[in-house]
Amino acid sequence: MLWTATEAGCRSTLVDSRSRTSSTTGIPTSALPNTFVPGEGIQDSAFYDRVEIVRGATGLLSGAGNPSASINLIRKRPTQDFSASASVSAGSWDNYRGVFDVSTPLTGDGRIRGRIVAVDQDSRSFLDHYKIKRQSLYGIIDTDLTSSTTLSIGYQYSHADPNGMPWGGQPLFYSNGSPAHWPRSTNLAADWSTWDSTVKTAFVDLEQRFDNGWKLRTELSQKRANADSRFLSGLGYPNQVTGQGLIPVTTRGILDTRQDSADVMASGPFQLFGRQHELVVGAMTSKHTSDDRETGFLFPHTPIGNFYNWSGSYPEPDFDSARYALTQTRVKQSGVYSAARFSLADPIKLIVGGRFSNYEVDQETGAKAFHYKKTAKFIPYVGLVYDINDTYSAYASYTEIFNPQTSRDKNGDVLAPTSGKNTEVGIKGEYLNGKLNASIALFEAKLDNVAQIDAGHLLPDGTQAYYAASGTKSKGVDFDLQGELASGWNLYAGVSHFTASNGDGSRMSSQIPRTTARLYGEPRSVMVAFNYKLQ
Repeated sequence: MLWTATEAGCRSTLVDSRSRTSSTTGIPTSALPNTFVPGEGIQDSAFYDRVEIVRGATGLLSGAGNPSASINLIRKRPTQDFSASASVSAGSWDNYRGVFDVSTPLTGDGRIRGRIVAVDQDSRSFLDHYKIKRQSLYGIIDTDLTSSTTLSIGYQYSHADPNGMPWGGQPLFYSNGSPAHWPRSTNLAADWSTWDSTVKTAFVDLEQRFDNGWKLRTELSQKRANADSRFLSGLGYPNQVTGQGLIPVTTRGILDTRQDSADVMASGPFQLFGRQHELVVGAMTSKHTSDDRETGFLFPHTPIGNFYNWSGSYPEPDFDSARYALTQTRVKQSGVYSAARFSLADPIKLIVGGRFSNYEVDQETGAKAFHYKKTAKFIPYVGLVYDINDTYSAYASYTEIFNPQTSRDKNGDVLAPTSGKNTEVGIKGEYLNGKLNASIALFEAKLDNVAQIDAGHLLPDGTQAYYAASGTKSKGVDFDLQGELASGWNLYAGVSHFTASNGDGSRMSSQIPRTTARLYGEPRSVMVAFNYKLQ
């Protein structure tokens, strides 16, 4: 089932485990590039009972945040009774997938329960000579230590091995200056181009439930990920007649990361002035380390030849003999937070929250070392919800943004953290007894020190240089309609549009689509999807 809940600007989209839908406001921002976890996107949705997408600024939940979204993946849990399912599917471009999911009590009284999910998938693509193989495994054991205490221990593994992996786009123009038009299937990658990724996660979760409705939850997790990427692309402009003229460029990167996290959170109701309210308090700490080895750009002597006859066949360079530049990054975060949902009156709810965050990053490259530390950074949040009637509610929210970054300018200096504020107002509706939900929202983000590509400038190691744009403004509108339209028919439809400008009023992040339309229909076991993007 698809369901959307709106809470004062934190719009959560819950999606069942068969789907891969997500949506954000589309506000351009700079993430922390070297805390990227390789293969994060390969973790299979079959592991999860639902996906919660909290749109809007994320700093209250994650410490350092930006005006995009926070994604919360809710893992499947063992069931009290035995259950098992197996499914196979086939789709266009030789897309074959099998899923096995079994849950069973491990003791006669059901106090100890286990669940295993296994996935295997092979597929090709509309792109020429591209194919990918995926394997995923998830296991979890729940143990009821008491009637109110549950201990969970789990492990998940995901691996993806693509071949013919594209890197960059196709030439926009011919050498004579006329625009180039390529078939949709055109793929400039070599058949050995890959981004081989593996992600392994182990976790322990302890939940204590109290008679007064409060819950205390503690989770420890460790995630290890690695990726080996090898790419080829072509620079320049081909001759429109002969197809000759592209210059081959290759690169290889080897990335290893580890992230250790600990979270403690308590939540529950409380009474004040004769009304019941809700409170959540928590603390978290995490440490992320990454070692990134890159060759930079390599220019093989073998020509690409006639691009019109390109088949992906190209000799793989001897990457092992190349020189590698090492970038080591260490990021530490910790913080305490609290949020309260006050019932001011039956139709009016006030949400107030804040977080004190500590953030430290160290990065060493072949050029310069970088150290940044910020302690007791406060990030406020406030929201108001008004229930107009049983069908409609209106909301407004405000929060601040703080996001350190490791992007460097053309002189090799690290840009200052991105900072700013995010506001949002909207209306939500529930129809068909809550089975169908709709929302429309207006949002605006004002940011300083947003990393933007500094065209024509590369750092000595071949990576892109950036400049800090200040006084930027992004604003737009987002509409969603989703839920069970009729028995056995799930629907998701949405349209988003935004504008983004620099402080001088010029267009910002022109590579990001300004208008996006989404439509997913799922009658029984058949899914139909449509996406449209306009820049």
